[in-house]
Amino acid sequence: MIPARRPNSENWFTTSEDLIAALGPMGLEYVNPQETKGKVDLSFVTNPILLTLDRNEAIKEAMKAKEEAQIARMNRTYRTNLKDLLVQYLRHVDPILKYQARSKDPNYTNVYLDDALLKLFNEDNIRFLNRKGWDVTDLMNWTWVLTSKTTERAATRLLAVVHQGFTNVQGGWLVPQFVFTFLLRRRDPSAAALRSLLIYAWTLMEKSESLLEPLPPLEELAKEALRGESLTTTRTVKSAEDDPLGMKESVFMIIVVRLLRSARKVFPAACESIVALINRYLDGLNFREGASQTTTLTSEDIAHLTYMYNTLLKLVSLPASIGPFQSAFHQQRAQFSLLRRMNQFQPPLIVDRRGYRAVVSMQLRHKKTLKEREWAQMKARSWPPWKEEKLGIDADISVEHGTSRAMEALRRSWEAGYAPDNWDAMASALSGWDTDGSPTIQTRAVLLPHERRSEDAQIWASRIRSTRTLDEAWSCFLSYRDRRFRPVGAFYVYHQMFEKIVQDAKRPPAGNVNPTSTDLSDDQRPLPGDGLEVLAAPESPREAIYVPRPPPTIDEFVEMMAQDKIRPGQKLLSTMLTNAQTLERGLTYLEASTMTNAQVNVLRDENPPSTPKAQAALESIPLNIFSAFIRLLTRFSPTMPDKRRPGKYSLVQTGLVLDSLMAETRSAQFHVLQSPSDSEQPLELASSPRSIDVNPLHRAIQLVLARKPRYRPAWYHLLRALSNTGVVTDVVSRFVDQYHQDIKTWQTACRLLNEILEIGLTLDLEGFQILCAGLEKAIFASERLSRNPRIPRGNNYPRDDTKFDADPVLSTGLPLLKAIFKDVVRSNSMQQEIPVSLTEEKSKMDKSIKEQVALDSDDIEEDIGNKLTTQSRAFLPPGCLLPRLLEAPHPACLHGFVRVLGLRRDYDGLLDLVEWMSLFADEINAVADEKANGYRMMRRCLTAVHVFLERSWIVLEKREAEAWGENPSTVRDEQEMKAEAAPAGVVKAVQEIVKANKRWGGWPSPREVVQYCANGKFL
Repeated sequence: MIPARRPNSENWFTTSEDLIAALGPMGLEYVNPQETKGKVDLSFVTNPILLTLDRNEAIKEAMKAKEEAQIARMNRTYRTNLKDLLVQYLRHVDPILKYQARSKDPNYTNVYLDDALLKLFNEDNIRFLNRKGWDVTDLMNWTWVLTSKTTERAATRLLAVVHQGFTNVQGGWLVPQFVFTFLLRRRDPSAAALRSLLIYAWTLMEKSESLLEPLPPLEELAKEALRGESLTTTRTVKSAEDDPLGMKESVFMIIVVRLLRSARKVFPAACESIVALINRYLDGLNFREGASQTTTLTSEDIAHLTYMYNTLLKLVSLPASIGPFQSAFHQQRAQFSLLRRMNQFQPPLIVDRRGYRAVVSMQLRHKKTLKEREWAQMKARSWPPWKEEKLGIDADISVEHGTSRAMEALRRSWEAGYAPDNWDAMASALSGWDTDGSPTIQTRAVLLPHERRSEDAQIWASRIRSTRTLDEAWSCFLSYRDRRFRPVGAFYVYHQMFEKIVQDAKRPPAGNVNPTSTDLSDDQRPLPGDGLEVLAAPESPREAIYVPRPPPTIDEFVEMMAQDKIRPGQKLLSTMLTNAQTLERGLTYLEASTMTNAQVNVLRDENPPSTPKAQAALESIPLNIFSAFIRLLTRFSPTMPDKRRPGKYSLVQTGLVLDSLMAETRSAQFHVLQSPSDSEQPLELASSPRSIDVNPLHRAIQLVLARKPRYRPAWYHLLRALSNTGVVTDVVSRFVDQYHQDIKTWQTACRLLNEILEIGLTLDLEGFQILCAGLEKAIFASERLSRNPRIPRGNNYPRDDTKFDADPVLSTGLPLLKAIFKDVVRSNSMQQEIPVSLTEEKSKMDKSIKEQVALDSDDIEEDIGNKLTTQSRAFLPPGCLLPRLLEAPHPACLHGFVRVLGLRRDYDGLLDLVEWMSLFADEINAVADEKANGYRMMRRCLTAVHVFLERSWIVLEKREAEAWGENPSTVRDEQEMKAEAAPAGVVKAVQEIVKANKRWGGWPSPREVVQYCANGKFL
């Protein structure tokens, strides 16, 4: 779409690097991690279309332009601009003001402040500011926004600055556009912050639209739509003077690209709102420079829009950091919205190779349709998996029926003239068809729509990925080795083969199938390719595939890799560490990898990094490898000793004790030194009173606290280990009871939560679900301690009342989870109402469209209806185009929350939760539909509500005791038997809400209640 036209190179030599440097330590929040990896800044490319035609030439141009900018900055050969004035203010004035605010003698720096102000605000600079209606207070406001400690606070301050309006008395913008675009560079924004920034972006574009020519009357738009004409509006810039800073196309695209990047990281559901912003304001005319009044698209406009929309198709298809498969639902809707908009132009915009690959990549991540599931169930157990006719009617189903959506998109690209290459071969194998026309297993996978050349090894990796059994994968792997390809990219093949071996080792025996899986219907039962699971080899010789030698074990395959001189890269090493069978094996994998000796030593060292060199080595470890090593340590956390040997403590299934990891007699141990109510104290290291065995969990906590990564998986591994049943944190006591250990693990989890929040990292629903499991375990322990205070506490516990441990858990745990749930799923701005004027305007347009439809024709094409719907949505206010929830919870997450509320007898909380679920039923149902077991988990969640409201397990135990002629008090003590159920009014209200939502399946039946009580755990 672009080139981004730069009328004068003198205006853009004050770059973002200058602003980052002026911000000092706060500037690190605006550093793009990709730039620190040595990648070229492509923002200096004059014509981005060159990136698709000749990428090497575009990179050379960007590097040359950046060098010219650096020379110009040193020689100061550019004109004064706002960014330069802000840089000078940050360097010379703001530090003095901050020092004066902290100093006890405010008059001490007055002289320095006066000199800095006089130097900055000379006659030329004052004249420049006055021309746009700015002064020193505006610079202070922009500094106030950019120097915020968190992105959420910065977004709040930005909205506060423009609360009274976007323009000042002289028509200038209160906040220049470069401040907003620079603010979007901040690392790790929260979902709530991104929502506020989206609201600002919508309002900003509405204000910019007011500078354009007005829209035609609503009646004219309706007539154009019914005639099949383009709905592209004729919004052109009135004059250059009417747009003080110029919402140019390049600025608009920078805003969109950075919003999409943040959305993929923390708020995937916002992709639809960002695309709606694009579809409403990007039409090739409204950002045209020179105040052109031409209302038709030129060939240059068409070329620019084609490049722009295909680039956006690619950006929208990139996988999200939060659940790349679950988020595909929102990204697919956004991508389809872009495709519909491309078809509305006259002439329609074409989809190039990048666009087709973006569509294919998105379809590979989406779950199978009913048609694709039907075809998958017809495949034979033999290889290749051709269709097997099980019924007579199956003979009418042809091979074309087995064409998946991804494969259909690939064929469309070939029909458009794009010759297939290695990337297409990879996508084809994952789509269900190999390059020779034989079928494979359609597999959900993340395949980036990149444009660089793919290696032959990657095709074989995709073939191994699209198999069902270990024998099928092993046969494909041996075929690859026999062909003796060049070793470039061989680690892709070995990685996929290693994944298959690991998943086969995890596969339960045939006799240990989960009985609940048999309750799934055909459209809910998982199929091959839906996940990483590997099926058992078929027993029939007619269906078994021939392999020259049996598949190896994990250790044997690793030895094979060493013989073939394959050194694991980042992804393969992460998988190997995560699935290592012992700690010793994990360290062996580290030594065999491409990591430096300093990085390996800092992980093996018994003490936390104490030198800057060691700390630098720790922080240089890639986050996915660091998280995998933490996962390795937490997998071997100590558990409770064997009850048959209660007098001696031993680590259960922890592998070999590594002297290189922790010393035998000097191992440090984490102790929770204060109660949970004193949350200001962080975790501390305390010397062990005597020699102890190795505790890998403590070492994992030590490493995470030493690095404090802004990477949730590393923290979640710790929280998940602490929430596991039977985990031990205190290995000093000669005798340790489980209940006190459960209390200590919850206290440790609370301290880790404080550390997470202190570094500006927010929790998502995965972290919330882990905390629910941890609190549930602590509630059980607290109840047991409260009812039986004579439980021995070990030699190291003080002989005080057990309520010291139990009471804080019972009193503070549940309010903490409620606050976290509210912060994760909602924001304060979601309750805004639609203005009456906008509602009336939209209703007026809808009425006009319906009248025209009735007058002209009763048979309107479907695509015209889609156009009208799209144009009608353009009149909705920004708040209606944003998701109502920051993150919609899965029923499994809600089930964990229900159990915590029920165990604490918080009946009002259960009622509030069910009302909330009913209010956002559409979002919850959409998330459940993306899971094969979504409906079953929703039924389990509702059954749990029923059970805890009526305390059904106590009633069933009492009936069972009476049936056997026993006294119910022998099963439960008198206090437990008298535990009151929920009030009748609460139960009735919950029943009415559940019955009102038809998709939930009604109030749980007695059979579901009995089954839940039989399989559940209760007090």
